[in-house]
Amino acid sequence: MDAITPKTFEPEFQPNKGRKVSFLLKPLDLKGQYQLQVALDEKGRPSWEGLQVAARYIVGWTGIAREDGAEVPFTRRAITEVIEGGANTDWMIWLAMIAGRLYADSLLSEIERKN
Repeated sequence: MDAITPKTFEPEFQPNKGRKVSFLLKPLDLKGQYQLQVALDEKGRPSWEGLQVAARYIVGWTGIAREDGAEVPFTRRAITEVIEGGANTDWMIWLAMIAGRLYADSLLSEIERKN
């Protein structure tokens, strides 16, 4: 059951020192794993399509703010706006880190993920 429980991911990239960003991610299923794998380039970096796949596995976040400092609540509409709006640099970095975490975790056993 632990394998399907969403997990908190705090990316290394934190652009605002006063505000920690973290994401709640559901694990990749087989379809998502395949879609992400085919979206990787020869150096293992996800394409824009791969970043869109990663965005679908975000089920929550904390610390995301607008330029005016207002907190952005997690909604599916907010994720859609990120994907359709082309995403800013912070989002591109976060989505790439999320894609990497999701893909790596999907290849590891539960015991390996804990160590």
